[in-house]
Amino acid sequence: MKYLVLAVFLSVPILSVAQKTELVIYTGPNLSSLRGNDVLNDYHNAKIGLSTGMGINRHFPGKLSIAFSLVYEEKGSQGDIEVLVTYNSFEQLTSTPFKTKYNYLSLPFTMRYTLGDKVKFNAEIGAYSAYLIRAIAEFDASVIMPAMNENVTSSHKDFDFGVVFGLGASIPVNERISIFTSFRENLGLRNISDLPIANDGAIRTSSFNLLFGLNYKLK
Repeated sequence: MKYLVLAVFLSVPILSVAQKTELVIYTGPNLSSLRGNDVLNDYHNAKIGLSTGMGINRHFPGKLSIAFSLVYEEKGSQGDIEVLVTYNSFEQLTSTPFKTKYNYLSLPFTMRYTLGDKVKFNAEIGAYSAYLIRAIAEFDASVIMPAMNENVTSSHKDFDFGVVFGLGASIPVNERISIFTSFRENLGLRNISDLPIANDGAIRTSSFNLLFGLNYKLK
């Protein structure tokens, strides 16, 4: 929780000197993956999830603005575990599909640079802090085991943090409302595993987000 409180505290003096304010609501799919050790590299693939959130944009004079949001994010990975089944002299290599699912509540905070008159294009860079709501490991049924759904939240750290960067564009609908789309990459920097990983490895998150949303000018 200290990372979330720190992010809010640091944003207060910046928000107080900005001018125009927009309310932002958005949602969209993401492609997330895990990295940091050989097992993840060899057996885990990217998984599709959901990102949805709301926040505010505060515009400074000129082309700079800041964006501050509260976002629900689904992250994780998927793949197949290979198991050698032996019975008397019979041997068979079988695979079991699995998914790792992480549900996070995130606070991204970014600085944006915007170009354009009617159609506006922007580039953003910043950081995020995220609280882990739940972590689940799912295994499909196979010839050697039934389907399993295990809560592994306690094996992971409560908080993650990382960097954010992206590109986007917005089009006005009327004087107050505009619609936008953006591509955003969230690159986790913290080892989220609360257990030791072989060969000094780690588990870190990554997600590429395709977002669609609406801006509403408050003033």
